[in-house]
Amino acid sequence: MSESTLTTEKTNKTDSFDIPSFHGGLENLETEYNYYLNDIAGEVPTDIKGTFFRNGPGRQKIGGKAFGHWFDGDGMLCAFTFNEGTVHFKNRYVKTPKYIKETEAQKVLYRGFGTQIPGGMFANFRKMPTNPANTNTIYHGGHLLALNEGGKPWELTPSS
Repeated sequence: MSESTLTTEKTNKTDSFDIPSFHGGLENLETEYNYYLNDIAGEVPTDIKGTFFRNGPGRQKIGGKAFGHWFDGDGMLCAFTFNEGTVHFKNRYVKTPKYIKETEAQKVLYRGFGTQIPGGMFANFRKMPTNPANTNTIYHGGHLLALNEGGKPWELTPSS
């Protein structure tokens, strides 16, 4: 086994953990955007071409009621498209049946990992958590898929 090459210890220079900033990552993002990134430090290499997809929970509450756990947040896909030295950003919610029906009703209709549907224990008994398609993306077999550990992949249309 080789020895570690670490010669200096790097420490966090702040005195405290920034709780408000941490919780800011769990805020709802209500808007779907579509724009070119113009405020870039440096230059984007012109030979980088393609799209980088990122997925994560974008909606953490519905009808003013917060989901019981951030794992239950509805998936939001972000696409960064690189072409000829430019970067285009677009984000869209993954339009699962859960997302569509809860958006229309403006309330929780499905059980999640940490979110219970109204009605107590018996209303949730034997109900499996719903797939919010919020964990990752892969391109496999010619298909772009949104993933969640608790369900089947959800197929997406890359151009939308």
